[in-house]
Amino acid sequence: MTRRLLTPSAYRRMPWKNGGGETVEIAVWPPQSDLDSFDWRLSLASINEDSPFSIFPGIDRHLSVVEGAGIGLAFGNGEAVTLTRATPSFFFPGDMPVSGRLLDGPIVDLNLMVRRATCRAAVSCAEDGIERRLHIGPGTFIAYAQTPAEIVLAGAAIALDAGRTLIVEIAEATTVTTTARRAHLMTIAAAR
Repeated sequence: MTRRLLTPSAYRRMPWKNGGGETVEIAVWPPQSDLDSFDWRLSLASINEDSPFSIFPGIDRHLSVVEGAGIGLAFGNGEAVTLTRATPSFFFPGDMPVSGRLLDGPIVDLNLMVRRATCRAAVSCAEDGIERRLHIGPGTFIAYAQTPAEIVLAGAAIALDAGRTLIVEIAEATTVTTTARRAHLMTIAAAR
């Protein structure tokens, strides 16, 4: 089991693929991959105005609102959904056209993208100080702490400050327990 603890100073700022804004790339796999070659990518995006989302062929997205009132998403197939900080992470294909309409001012979203041909992912949230237990592995476990969090993995407690990210490569199935006011928990496994 290997683990990395990332701080905001290690995150990379870059323009959106469509040039309409800025994203903060938290982590990408394989390391140094670009937008056309990653297997998975975790980022924070600031959305300051209503706008279309970038198109990512072959990519599945998991979107969570982490700051601001929320956003309404309108998809090219006619479907629509409203996301707020209170709603669970929302999954949608990155190759589907989608436009965002802000509910009440700017937001920041947490965006996990995985290449459909190589990975599958699940996203959940530990909230309100209630212990959240996940059975995971093998694969990658990621915790992004919006507030300070405690992660217990293989019997070891890991304190995670707000804004930091823990990434753990897991070779065998295990259990992880997380306690936080708000932390986003992600698992990534090979596609079957």
